[in-house]
Amino acid sequence: MLRFLAISTLLTLSIGACTSTQGPPVTTPLTADKTTCDELVLANNAFGLELVDRVLVPYSREILGVEATYEDSLGRRLTVVSGGYLDDITETYDDLQPAGTTELADATADVLEGSFLGTPITVVYLIGADPPCSTLAVVAVGFSPEEFAEIVREITLTEHRTASSLARPSQS
Repeated sequence: MLRFLAISTLLTLSIGACTSTQGPPVTTPLTADKTTCDELVLANNAFGLELVDRVLVPYSREILGVEATYEDSLGRRLTVVSGGYLDDITETYDDLQPAGTTELADATADVLEGSFLGTPITVVYLIGADPPCSTLAVVAVGFSPEEFAEIVREITLTEHRTASSLARPSQS
């Protein structure tokens, strides 16, 4: 009986400790109008790539990155990343090596090349001064260097927008 009383008392004290009489927790209201990082956009889709995923990535209460993934009927994949950190973008691919520079959205960008399970990987990226929106990148899986160069020429940069005005981009 004493053991039962001790357990009941302990349970009552534990439940009492979990409840609060101080009122509801204080929360900061969410900002209604978030803005996206400046966004890389596939302006002309000459390869018949289909937009299969577009994700808004929250970096803070006000800033969203954008990641769009395209695929074609051959299983090749193109991921266009606006915002984030290069390590997060490239961590999946172990053997990426510097492969020169190219133009991306009217700026000189660095190029990395490698492979993943025998499939060619090419990454072109720019890193600016204001994280988390400082990194812009395009990751191509399965494209030849010539095809990738053509795709990169079709990518443009749009200035940031408010999240309430975002719509899924039309496919060409």
